[in-house]
Amino acid sequence: GFAVVRRDGALRGMVQLQVILMSGWAGSAVLSQPFMARHGVPLAWFGVLSATIMLASAATGYTSGRVVRAIGITRALVISVIGTAGGLLLLGAVDHLGAFVGFVVTAGALSVVQPAAQAYVSDRTEAGVRATVLSLGPFGQSITIAIANTAAGVLGDASLRVAFAMLGLAI
Repeated sequence: GFAVVRRDGALRGMVQLQVILMSGWAGSAVLSQPFMARHGVPLAWFGVLSATIMLASAATGYTSGRVVRAIGITRALVISVIGTAGGLLLLGAVDHLGAFVGFVVTAGALSVVQPAAQAYVSDRTEAGVRATVLSLGPFGQSITIAIANTAAGVLGDASLRVAFAMLGLAI
């Protein structure tokens, strides 16, 4: 699996992009509850607000195929990177409950490209190594999420805004 990805630059880039985008999202998820608590959101509303994030993710994931067919994979990837980083940077720049939209933008931007990215990897990999190659994304995500979540927590203790900004800049 590693050898296949190492030899194919486009395939390697797509796997790395999946890892980077998901790591930024995971780090922001760690900070979502402290963000809501900081802005006085009652605990009863945490689930409601979190549901908006997941519904945005579901909606954009559902429309992913149409979006990619309409604008192409390259443009979809650019939009995903800009949207994911932009949502995180918004959370880092604005200290207001209204900045919660940054979570929604981040989730939506990530989900619009995730199915297409997985299909891209699958389509460019021989059947004999496909499962191994497809497992490299989650493998890399697990490692980088462990780092991103730790960094987000440590930075978030000092400043939520700095933590969000750093996640956005890392993308």
